Amino acid sequence: MADTILVSVLMTAHNRQAYIAEAIESVLASSYTNFELIICDDASADNTVAIVQSYLLKDSRIQLYVNEQNLGDYVNRNKVAGFAKGKYIKYVDSDDKIAVDGLQKMVAAMEMYPQAALGIMQHEENQTLQTPLYPLCITPEQAYLQHYNGYGILRYGPTGTIIRRDIFFQLNCFGTSRFLGDTEFWLKLAAKYPIVKIEPGVVWWRVHQGQEYDIGHKQFAYLRYSYPIFISSLQSTQCPLKNSDVKRIVLRLKWKHARDILNLAMVRRMPLLAATIFKESRFNLMDIFTGMLPYNRLKRKF
Repeated sequence: MADTILVSVLMTAHNRQAYIAEAIESVLASSYTNFELIICDDASADNTVAIVQSYLLKDSRIQLYVNEQNLGDYVNRNKVAGFAKGKYIKYVDSDDKIAVDGLQKMVAAMEMYPQAALGIMQHEENQTLQTPLYPLCITPEQAYLQHYNGYGILRYGPTGTIIRRDIFFQLNCFGTSRFLGDTEFWLKLAAKYPIVKIEPGVVWWRVHQGQEYDIGHKQFAYLRYSYPIFISSLQSTQCPLKNSDVKRIVLRLKWKHARDILNLAMVRRMPLLAATIFKESRFNLMDIFTGMLPYNRLKRKF
């Protein structure tokens, strides 16, 4: 191992005996080798810890920490980051995998743009952007405009990112909000620092029952909590956008959220949950009425 670790690969786990071996193997197979792999188990009740322990004697770069009590997703992510020594922190979730050249490409992208604080993998459809060459460093204003104009460039979870460790702690790490703590943090980070867009395919994100993403969708958490996070980021004094852009984006978000609430009540037949979200969003009846209008007509109306 090099004297100075450049990247700390962080893996949090809770009852991941079915997947964690694959996740570890994918990291150990990396063409890039100047890393440490720190695993923090969040009080698993299955064989997750035993599986990790079987790897400790195989590779000295692996460290294991076990929580006595379950801390929850983002609290545990913050805890494992506290053990990191690298210039960069790179989450690889215990049910995901990283490509053989994934670490190499992500570290190279950050080293190419030392002013950037975050590197984030892009989805395949984002190759339709005007400049589809990666890695690509963009300003805070560009990041916000591209994210809110429909490309969603900040929507990937922690496995799809690489973060400068000093700035991660400077901005007080992830929030404790369940399901959307990462999105909230990317928006806070992208408001202040350039970010690097990284090519698709450097990590593989597994979707399965029982993961936070699956639970969040079943509980409609993303519908319920994303809107206030988005509005807060746009109304923050740190927002890098012009007032005219903020007004346009807020109008579109408000219209879309109203449409989603209507869909929940009328199509999915969940009027009580829709009413709760309506109240939490501080909407009025006129907001719901405008949600019935096509967006192009709404722009002309206002």
